[in-house]
Amino acid sequence: MTSSRQTRLLQDRLIELRNLYTSGRLNQAADLGESLYRAYPGTPLISNLLGAIYTSLGRKDKAIASYRKAINLKSDYFDARYNFGMALNAFGMYDEAVAVFLGALADRPNDVATYFNLGIAYDGLRRYPEALSSYEKVVELNPGHAAAYNNMGIIHKNAGRYTDALSCYQRADRAKPDEAATHNNLAVVYNKIGKNLEAIENYRKALALRPNVAAIHNNLGNALKSLEKYEEAVACYRSALMIDPGDPATHNNMAFALSQLGDDEAAAASYQRAVELDRDSISYLADLLQQRALVCDWSQSDESLQRELKALEFGSTPDKAAHPFCFLALTDDAGFLSKATEAFVHANYGSGPAVESFGKRHDGGRIRIGYFSADFHAHATMYLMAELFEQHDRSKFEIHAFSIGPDKQDEMRSRLLANVDAFHDVRLMGDEEIVVLSRSLGIDIAIDLKGFTRGSRMRIFSLRAAPIQVNYLGYPGTLGAPYIDYILADPVLIPADHRRYYTEKVVCLPDSYQVNDSTRKISKRCLSRSDFSLPERGFVFCCFNNSYKIRPQVFDIWMRLLNRIEGSVLWLLRDNSMAERNLRKEAEQRGIDPERLIFSDRMPLADHLARHRLADLFLDTFNYNAHTTASDALWAGLPVLTKAGEGFASRVAASLLSAVGMNTLITDTEHDYEEAAIRLATNPHELNALKQHLSESLETTALFDAEKFARDIEAAYTHMIRRYRNGKPPADFRITREFGVE
Repeated sequence: MTSSRQTRLLQDRLIELRNLYTSGRLNQAADLGESLYRAYPGTPLISNLLGAIYTSLGRKDKAIASYRKAINLKSDYFDARYNFGMALNAFGMYDEAVAVFLGALADRPNDVATYFNLGIAYDGLRRYPEALSSYEKVVELNPGHAAAYNNMGIIHKNAGRYTDALSCYQRADRAKPDEAATHNNLAVVYNKIGKNLEAIENYRKALALRPNVAAIHNNLGNALKSLEKYEEAVACYRSALMIDPGDPATHNNMAFALSQLGDDEAAAASYQRAVELDRDSISYLADLLQQRALVCDWSQSDESLQRELKALEFGSTPDKAAHPFCFLALTDDAGFLSKATEAFVHANYGSGPAVESFGKRHDGGRIRIGYFSADFHAHATMYLMAELFEQHDRSKFEIHAFSIGPDKQDEMRSRLLANVDAFHDVRLMGDEEIVVLSRSLGIDIAIDLKGFTRGSRMRIFSLRAAPIQVNYLGYPGTLGAPYIDYILADPVLIPADHRRYYTEKVVCLPDSYQVNDSTRKISKRCLSRSDFSLPERGFVFCCFNNSYKIRPQVFDIWMRLLNRIEGSVLWLLRDNSMAERNLRKEAEQRGIDPERLIFSDRMPLADHLARHRLADLFLDTFNYNAHTTASDALWAGLPVLTKAGEGFASRVAASLLSAVGMNTLITDTEHDYEEAAIRLATNPHELNALKQHLSESLETTALFDAEKFARDIEAAYTHMIRRYRNGKPPADFRITREFGVE
């Protein structure tokens, strides 16, 4: 056979080989390729094609051997080197891929595709600076390379550099408009920085281009959920689950939205499904446990629950951390709560920048205080704080309110607006924009009034809104973050031997940490027990805490009290229908007529305060005490019986009772708590004396003296800023009225 005929035959067989490969008939292609290699062993093109075929078949060893044959046959064979690098990337052999791509670039130093895939290899090795450098070379050579911009954006986003990520995604969108992945990436970053409206717009653009991508439906649901548009969010989650019914994150997200819509049974089923689909996720488990607590589902024994909590192994990734609020009512183990919180912060917010990034303002002039909250309206936070804003010494302090919550124009918002130097409605601004605003205003001390409660924006503080940042009032515990410098507390709330559970430096105020509004009105409506189906003569124990705070160990005591005190009832807040049904069932199982549990709906605050006077004794919960609820009861003249625990949330009621001089109502054990309740229920003289004490002391007690509290907290702020301006780091200290700062 002549040489020309052999060449034509080889060309025809190579065409056949390519056709088999491109049409997906890979096994036939492999057989033909091996046959051709045996017939033409000196042809590098055959080995190169075989490498691609074996890569597609997932046969790593065969693919690598084929590419090496091609390169050995022709050392300057660029296509073989490039394809070899692609195969190594596909097999996750990133170190080898880097070496191959660098070798290819020695032959073609400006090859865009090689730089792009080199970036992917570095990315796979988590060598992010080199990955970014490779992608930057790509866009230098080809400014319209949208995929490189997207990959750069992902690296910046994962590192928390959201401004840089946003810039990359926007450049990707300009380079290649109408790309679903780019709009989804843009939306993810907008959501991260708190720009939910922009996020929703981009998710919808992405869905218009790719309606069958479950992740985009789920992400849109999350953005709508952030705006409390729960019905729309549920619709998105259902669309996602029609496409991918096995995604645990979507089930978990839908569960929360369903719970907010009051469909607790469906929510419980969705939480359970998420856990079944991903049993390794601490986050999903914690959400399920919190949902069970909300509806008082105690099918799991408390002993089993405590063992399960202690066995959790927290990590640095979101699935190995959980929202710390989930655990507050489940355990009083302060060490566990601290560990869980620090893991959550590390997994979601990072360590934050150093204080040294701030320039020092000159001494003199008013100290600028920034209060950050989503609750500057008719909400428990404002019910407590309203008078503090009125009592602040504005000659020494410049007060700014940064509102990250809804624009509710009500009486409480009006009181606030009349008593601050500036009100900043920043709810539609991104986190970084808010930080820039705070810094531009020269805020000296930023007060986080949310912590890890609904509507919080912790990232504002992780970016350092002010040189001094303080955890106060909103979240009952440490925030576990190195960029939160202080926590405002008191000696009862955080005793000296408990300080190891707090990452913040502890500031002890003289009385209770909790501020109160002494102008709260109590309705003059003539309310009677019959209005609430309460017995006219029987003893009324009450607890107006949220249902998730009620745990089996305290309920056991309550039922024993009802058994021992003839004609007594337990008056509870109607939180959700499942909780009511479950609590009645639990009462019956303990031999108590379920009708002795009386549930009442929520009421306007003035009427709610007034109805406290129909009860005889407020029984507190253990792991998570009554907080604002306790001060409501005391303000209305109703004694509160508590048991002080180890964690912050379990010591608040003790703090409040100490501040009103009612330490006899603070117990340390379940036995003492139960016996005190029996004693008070059977000794009307002692109980009436307590009520008389409350009635006579309310106007003079420290707990309800907002003016005195304002001076104390201002003394704390002044000491914080003095230390900072003197170049001293944050440190524990105590405010005393006799000696100042200790």
